[in-house]
Amino acid sequence: MNLNPDKGTGVAEWSEEMFIQMARTGKHPGQPNGRDILPPRPWFNLKDVKNADLKAMWAYLRSIPPIRNNVPLLPSVLQESANKPCLSGENRLSTLRSQ
Repeated sequence: MNLNPDKGTGVAEWSEEMFIQMARTGKHPGQPNGRDILPPRPWFNLKDVKNADLKAMWAYLRSIPPIRNNVPLLPSVLQESANKPCLSGENRLSTLRSQ
């Protein structure tokens, strides 16, 4: 996910509310039927952030220059398990290998 305000590859078309919903739900672009936000974007670290802080983050993201950056999708096997929590002491790849 490209969080800068580029119209083609970023969040230029998003509203502040869409950004806040993305942070709360982990869905792109903040819609219940959107695809999951994939790593390395740690949306789950934002879900409990106060609205005022998310609004400040949004204001900052809107203030930086747009940069075109096509972010590739993960292969489907990684997409399916990317947002699943891992057991303590394990990383995502070892979890994937055991499936």
